[in-house]
Amino acid sequence: MDLHEGEISGTNSICISQLPKNFFFSSMDAAQLLSGAKKCALIRSPQYDAQEGWVSAAAQSGCAIVFGVCDAARLAGFKKAILVSKMRMLVAMCKKYGAKICVCSLAQKEYEARNEHERLCFAMYLGLERKEAKEAVGLLGKKLKVVQ
Repeated sequence: MDLHEGEISGTNSICISQLPKNFFFSSMDAAQLLSGAKKCALIRSPQYDAQEGWVSAAAQSGCAIVFGVCDAARLAGFKKAILVSKMRMLVAMCKKYGAKICVCSLAQKEYEARNEHERLCFAMYLGLERKEAKEAVGLLGKKLKVVQ
């Protein structure tokens, strides 16, 4: 992975294409999440379906659930409202079960990347307290440092 220290600290300019393949775990199978092989993974569910089984399994295995600012920014109208509503329900479920939350841009292109303040505001909009939001925004940078 060719990421410089400056890019990791802010994680502002990181696009999905710059991340290693299979960086996000996308299976919603509770048995796979509880297996030791997927400890401390980042789980990305583009549909943001809040199901108690896999959220509970993610919390037990130490996985973090990823929320992307660009997922909501790309939509408009009622589709955006529905997606944000699903995200808020998933955040509430994560808080209930103690699952970690990671808020990042998930930008496809560099100009879609969001700065830390925007990601922090988005995390608070989803229902996180300021301290929780700061932790959620910084989690991707920590995971990237582990990968390097």
